[in-house]
Amino acid sequence: MWEIRCLNVAFMYMTEILTYFIGHSSRKSAVFVAIASMGVAAVVGCSHAPDAKENSVFSPTQAFGPSGDELVAEDPALNDEMSSRVLDRSESEEVMAILESVVQGDVLPMRPAARGIRFEDSPRAMTSAAKIVEIGILSTVHEWPRVEFGFTNEDGAEIPLVITLKNKRPLVTPGMTTEDSAVRRDHAEVAAAMTRALIRSRLDNALDVKELGHKVISNAGMHGIDSQCIPEKYIFNLIMLDGQPAQLTVTRESLPEIASWKTQAGLFDDSKARRSIEKAFASEMRAWGKILRPTPVE
Repeated sequence: MWEIRCLNVAFMYMTEILTYFIGHSSRKSAVFVAIASMGVAAVVGCSHAPDAKENSVFSPTQAFGPSGDELVAEDPALNDEMSSRVLDRSESEEVMAILESVVQGDVLPMRPAARGIRFEDSPRAMTSAAKIVEIGILSTVHEWPRVEFGFTNEDGAEIPLVITLKNKRPLVTPGMTTEDSAVRRDHAEVAAAMTRALIRSRLDNALDVKELGHKVISNAGMHGIDSQCIPEKYIFNLIMLDGQPAQLTVTRESLPEIASWKTQAGLFDDSKARRSIEKAFASEMRAWGKILRPTPVE
């Protein structure tokens, strides 16, 4: 039985060996490697020595110290062939106490989604929904929330400024592409002033960043013309069985964890496919929303 087991292992990896050598060498080389592999498996790999003794990483001595061999002999459960173990109540409590002792700060309670769904579950829901409706996910784009400003300098030139809130940390987009040195200078001055103001204020909300941005632009002697808050989004680029493209965009709404989504299916917006994708995604969002996750207390 031991020899049969080793031969099964050899044959299991045979396809990978053949694939490599057929792709990189001649056919004769591939046949030679196949025959050699079978010989090695039969002569060397099929010994009766336990895996723990052959592998120094998982040997009793390596795992349990100099007396490892005696420990394994007395308690076969310590052998690496029986590495899984069910803890009793006292052992489980001891492990939990050790884990809790290394936790720093407040521990968030584990709860399901307060309103049935979470925006954060979008990638998981898309992955499981794709299997249901048999579509492929070509790419996933995560757009962080951002605040976009537009202002003019003394010469009337329009200058854009973007602040991205990545993990609730506002970051000013550096630089802009233009041949006008005056515009680049004014953009750099406002961007630097905005960065200093954000560091002092430590804001993490788009509306607060928008209000602060207007003050910074005005204090810099510029004239603000417009501003807008762009919510956080997940954009899933998909492909259907018939080869047609599809796209599902999930947007974080103003209420915590709540999300909305819209779908474009096919070049001419196949309504049946669109409804099928949205139905599967909504079902998976609700299913993932039932999973307990660390949740801030409102």
